[in-house]
Amino acid sequence: MKLSMSMISWYLKDFHPVVSIQDDGMTIDGVRFLFDENMERENRYVYFLRADIILSDIRHADSFIIVNNRSTLLFHQADMNELMNRLLAAFDFFNSWESRLMEAAFSHYPLQKILDIGEEVLDNPCAAGDFTLNYLVHSYKEGQATDPYWEYSKKNRSMHPAIYTAPYRDLENHLITELSDRPTLVENVYEGGAPVLMIYIRENEQMLGCLTILQSDPALTEMNVQLSPFLNRFLSKASEFANPNGSLRPAEGILSDILSGITIPQENLNRLQDFLPAFPLYCFVSRNVYRSDEISRKLFLNVLRQNPLYYMPMIKDNRIVFFAGDHVYRNPDVYISGQDYRNNIVGISLPVYEVSELYTGYLQALSAMKESGGKPGIYDCRKTAFSYLLKELSGSEMTGRLLHPAVGILKRHDEKTGSELLKTLASYLECHQNLTNASRLLSIHTNTLKYRLQKIVELCEINFEDPEQIRYLQLSIWLDQERLR
Repeated sequence: MKLSMSMISWYLKDFHPVVSIQDDGMTIDGVRFLFDENMERENRYVYFLRADIILSDIRHADSFIIVNNRSTLLFHQADMNELMNRLLAAFDFFNSWESRLMEAAFSHYPLQKILDIGEEVLDNPCAAGDFTLNYLVHSYKEGQATDPYWEYSKKNRSMHPAIYTAPYRDLENHLITELSDRPTLVENVYEGGAPVLMIYIRENEQMLGCLTILQSDPALTEMNVQLSPFLNRFLSKASEFANPNGSLRPAEGILSDILSGITIPQENLNRLQDFLPAFPLYCFVSRNVYRSDEISRKLFLNVLRQNPLYYMPMIKDNRIVFFAGDHVYRNPDVYISGQDYRNNIVGISLPVYEVSELYTGYLQALSAMKESGGKPGIYDCRKTAFSYLLKELSGSEMTGRLLHPAVGILKRHDEKTGSELLKTLASYLECHQNLTNASRLLSIHTNTLKYRLQKIVELCEINFEDPEQIRYLQLSIWLDQERLR
């Protein structure tokens, strides 16, 4: 990882440097040792040299200086070799710290464990938890200064009640209306307490929780500002946030797990329920026919999130997924087309009546999209489900072997004689065995229809009084017709 002068100063604190840091940033990835004036400085290096080369004061004759851009660390009465070795070790130390964080994060260690590793470098009291602040983990070393509010939260694993009502203000007493995923230094609501650095823990589009760092040692603030976003990337992978059964799994994450077919603990299903309105709901899945880039998806997602009629919109498998109530479902041309779906294929599920059915709704919406043939429009599963079922069943090799024998018998008879007995049977069943309607549909006389039906019974031994056989016959004819398309 790249270092900053604040990080190097902290690592070399045992040498008691005189610190002057300006325009600090995590840009340093190496060291150059120079003991003459022929220097071409680059921001990606720190330069170690004798102080008297650039400082004319005779008091610096036995001093050393570390320089980066306009920042300096001045060391008096330090052993050169010891200081040089320690400076080189700083890079190994921080890289090792990063490696341990990565291992903890991608092994989904508990939040407490990842925070403990982070605090080794942040070196100020840290706490992290969910947005309700009712679940908090703390990490700080013995002897560090805190305040009564901080001690209360550590003891009770929740924030002090005053935190919920007091306004946030910066150190110049300006009101802070909202935090973000960038570190913000907030005045402590406890009078006389140290400021608190606050930053949202974020994973992609999801805000998961909050990291707070009590600035007991204000000299560490700049380094804490630099490293808190870095640490947040690893905190977001903690088991409480990342695992499907994690106690702090966000609603969007729980829903994403459900739509991936992952089994979710009942406790998390109950938590997701709190983020959804009354059922029934319908799942909507949308894909742009002409655009598959991230820009178009993100812009479209932002539009949906601004409309209160759409619940929990997200990107899933490069498609836009959201849920809506019965009002939107019954007026799709108003609400859906109004969002400029002219270039989109939109699939709508059957009604979903509980959280455990959300995955089924997602699959239903996907099946409706498959009926589009790539043509933009709104496709309702209620209207496409049967044809989809026929298509799926007809595509199975076993389906052809299990069709009612009458289908094959009548096909062969029609091919030999030029008759239309299979068509006659299909029309008769389609008309619910009504002779008059079937005759009209086939444009033949009723007596002709009776003759043909008698022939069908003789050839196939069909019992038109058996409801189960009639359903079997009709399904077999539908599947056979689908196979021929």
